[in-house]
Amino acid sequence: QLKQMGLLESVDVSGHVKDNKVDLTLEFHKYRQIDDADNNSTRKKNKFLIKWSTLENPNRLILDIFLKEDLDQLTNKDAILLHATNDAVQYDVAPSSQQFAHAPRVVIDPGHGGADTGTKGHWGIIEKDLALDLAKRVQAMLKKQGINALLTRTSDKDVPLVTRAQLACQLQADLFVSIHANSTKGGNEAPWGIETFYMGNNSLSPQHPNTQIFFFNLQEDRRLVDQLDKHIKNTMGHSKSLAHHIQQNVIDSLKQENISYNDRKIKPEQFRIFLQNGIPAALVEVGFLSNQKEARRLTQAPYRNIIARGISQGILNFIGE
Repeated sequence: QLKQMGLLESVDVSGHVKDNKVDLTLEFHKYRQIDDADNNSTRKKNKFLIKWSTLENPNRLILDIFLKEDLDQLTNKDAILLHATNDAVQYDVAPSSQQFAHAPRVVIDPGHGGADTGTKGHWGIIEKDLALDLAKRVQAMLKKQGINALLTRTSDKDVPLVTRAQLACQLQADLFVSIHANSTKGGNEAPWGIETFYMGNNSLSPQHPNTQIFFFNLQEDRRLVDQLDKHIKNTMGHSKSLAHHIQQNVIDSLKQENISYNDRKIKPEQFRIFLQNGIPAALVEVGFLSNQKEARRLTQAPYRNIIARGISQGILNFIGE
């Protein structure tokens, strides 16, 4: 995608895994061609800021690249939401349907799929099938409320994590919600309950050795860095609010039906799929398939409807706050 944008010329990876060292070399274009509405091309100097950070367990290298034009949009419009498609969307509070220039777009991500089955639990339940079923129920409920709800997959197929995040960006999604199920050892005594994750601390400022910034053809400007840091923190704040609404509404839906529940609360996390999105995102774990009682519940359509209703209502509450 960076090559298509005229930013990246080549990528070279060298080294040996056995040495636990890998060299990554990125060669960027100094200029790129810009076509206007009349197909007239102009040569433009590439100017951007790169943030890189590393995470462990598993080991990951995360690169965030921001064009100078987008940095200006953040600064001039005081925008706090930046799509990876280089569109800045302006609002200074949690998004509401009145503030969107279009019908809110929500991307629902059914976890796993295809060869990646996810966890397999009691009663023959498989995470990838459960996630897709719940996602379709949530989508149908949101559409009834006039929300443009889209799925990252509509059938049992492999969809890489990066592709899921890119889909959300390409669709110019306003929110991203991923659906999964938990698993651990044990039967009826195994852990159980529902929990929702949101993007954890991911400050732009290089306050520790595994996060740094780099300016390409751009004079170092702490004002731009601070603006981006504000953008990232605000987006994380919205993600936390989204996770709260989803978790609370799922629990409330169970309460209304007098069904026992275990509220495992909301938790910060740095899932890879979060790190690819510049939009509010949450990941809900709907239960433990390793717990016999909870897995049996999740095999039943009425119970799935209750969970889906809670997720969809949480999304609606977040949009309308």
